[in-house]
Amino acid sequence: MPGIDPLAFIIISAAFGTLCAFVLFVLGSGFLRDIKGLAHWGAACITMATAAFLFALRGTVPVLFSSFLPNLLVAVGVVTMHASLTEYGGFKRKTKLLFLILGAAALALAWFTFVQDNYRARVITMSSTLTVLFTACALLIFRLKKKGFAERFTGLLFLATSVVMLARCTAAFLQNSRVRPDTDTSLVHSVYMGTFAFSLVALSLGFMLMVSRAMHMKLEFLATRDQMTGVYRRDAFLALLDQTIAQSRVSGLSNTSLRREHECKKLPVFIKRRKRDVNGESGTMACAH
Repeated sequence: MPGIDPLAFIIISAAFGTLCAFVLFVLGSGFLRDIKGLAHWGAACITMATAAFLFALRGTVPVLFSSFLPNLLVAVGVVTMHASLTEYGGFKRKTKLLFLILGAAALALAWFTFVQDNYRARVITMSSTLTVLFTACALLIFRLKKKGFAERFTGLLFLATSVVMLARCTAAFLQNSRVRPDTDTSLVHSVYMGTFAFSLVALSLGFMLMVSRAMHMKLEFLATRDQMTGVYRRDAFLALLDQTIAQSRVSGLSNTSLRREHECKKLPVFIKRRKRDVNGESGTMACAH
């Protein structure tokens, strides 16, 4: 990639990933304890940022620290992201298969690093493993019951990253077996390395958007509902009542039926007051007693 230093890009992304981890740890230790998965995602950011820094040391430290360990840490980071999403969505933990995949990848990676030095086999091992792991994370997000822009955005990011990993795996199968890390200048490899650096930041941003949406929903519930009964608070109920009245006036309906009939019973004074405001203008507002 002319004009772009991949290692510098990786280091910058690692720094941003570390910052995201710090923000998530702070949020998780504060008033967002009801929102699960923050600590796991923060740990995933630290793990992948560490891998990025080790990748940047390639050529200056032993292969254990510049190749084997960072590759393994990337996979561990994605598994930790999956654990975070599982906790966030309240799903039942099913990590046995993922740990089996991670263990198999670690054994294969160790063999092709220390026993039979084979760069092409290492690329195939890691890219295929990451394809499975990123896809598993995407499917987990799409299983969430409440999905907004943040969830769809993050899910698509996971899928896009998975597609890039699959493309790298396919290219490695077709690649010359004599290629080495220092001689691999193919476009697909540059995109592969850039995607790793970009995804660390983009996926964390997507998850933080998900957390922001969950926080907004939580605060809205606390502001409008009674925590014990789930019934609307006085101000929230009156706002909903006014909105329903306004809609009845616009639509010209002679009768408007509230969905919250049990809440009408608890606030007869306010209902009567609102009924007097509407009678004679848009008809009679019905409320079950």
